[in-house]
Amino acid sequence: MKNIFGAAIVALLALTGAAHAADDLRPSYDSQAADLQNEDFGNVYLSGSFLYLNTSPAITKDTEAVGFKYAHDPLDGSFGAQIDGNMNFNTSGTIGTYKGVGHITHQLGDNSKIGFAVMYDSLNNLGLAVEDLYAFNNSTWVQAQIGVIGNTYSSSFPTPATYAVGSSINHVLNQNFSLRGDVAFWNYNQANLNEVDALATLQYTLDNFPISLSVGAGYDNLFSSTSSISGYSADAKLQWSFGGPSNGVHGKLMRANVFGLMP
Repeated sequence: MKNIFGAAIVALLALTGAAHAADDLRPSYDSQAADLQNEDFGNVYLSGSFLYLNTSPAITKDTEAVGFKYAHDPLDGSFGAQIDGNMNFNTSGTIGTYKGVGHITHQLGDNSKIGFAVMYDSLNNLGLAVEDLYAFNNSTWVQAQIGVIGNTYSSSFPTPATYAVGSSINHVLNQNFSLRGDVAFWNYNQANLNEVDALATLQYTLDNFPISLSVGAGYDNLFSSTSSISGYSADAKLQWSFGGPSNGVHGKLMRANVFGLMP
């Protein structure tokens, strides 16, 4: 079991390096929604994270990341697309893992958007997921994903696989402040291990300028039927957004929590 947990810790470190890196809490104001004309939107960001694992001895890791999200969302409510890119590196500048996620989306109405996502990363992992985003209004929306991940270098690909579920809730408090909560669960089928990540994020956006700063605090738990390892994380991110305000689900970016992109 110790060897299994050792390998799992390595996987967790790699996942977390890319995990705490990206997403959109771009404010959307009711007063501006009627002026929405943009079909293209997204963001570019720079982030940093610190992870503490409660092992003996304790393991710590700090990671920086750069990335982007770009989406095309037709105003007529038909099919759209989104691309996510993320690359992380350590404080010495050495490049770590990088990954890309592609989404095909379709609006079911003003309040609901579904999608299909494909992920591939530099560790040769391939992931597939179905997703749904529901907006209660311009200020509050939720998203859920169900996915599966396999390593293409495995001789038995696509098994063994990692099964994952993820969700998030977003709320815009006012023109400057936004909140988001994230949670994700992974079942590592081969090692009979499970992992749960949770993250709370507060974002501040400048007045009349699409630059924002966010800070987050997270909890990670890796467990089996006999053992458990817990960890804590802290994150900060500087982000520039483009595309203007959103209106219902239009203009809101899909997340990729099941693939580890939990900013």
